[in-house]
Amino acid sequence: MPHENSDEAIETVADGLRLQVGDLPGDYAPVLLKAKPAAYVVGFTAGVSRALDIPVGNHTIRTLERGTRQGLPREGDLGQRLADIATGIILDGSVTSEAPLNEMREKGEAEGRAFVEDRTPPSLLKDLIFEE
Repeated sequence: MPHENSDEAIETVADGLRLQVGDLPGDYAPVLLKAKPAAYVVGFTAGVSRALDIPVGNHTIRTLERGTRQGLPREGDLGQRLADIATGIILDGSVTSEAPLNEMREKGEAEGRAFVEDRTPPSLLKDLIFEE
């Protein structure tokens, strides 16, 4: 059963992702659709959920999928594809067991909390896209 604030969390995740990527050029799709950006989005979603006092559990995957699909450009179905990768790394446990992905998740979580608290524009996803 979804938490009563799940819709707010989904919208907040979507808002944060929109702020990060803006109008993402299609050329960056192959870079975006990798595990590091997906781990960041997992962390960002968890950070938003925790800052809204929503327990991080099964609903987090729903929040992740819907927030990513709503927040990222629809060109090439980027939101859905990144949500699928992110959900996969949650389910296989690599987001907490693999050091580079765990680090990305923690950075994403910090930015998710900051975004809820004072609307600090998140930036790490954009950095991942343009620097890799």
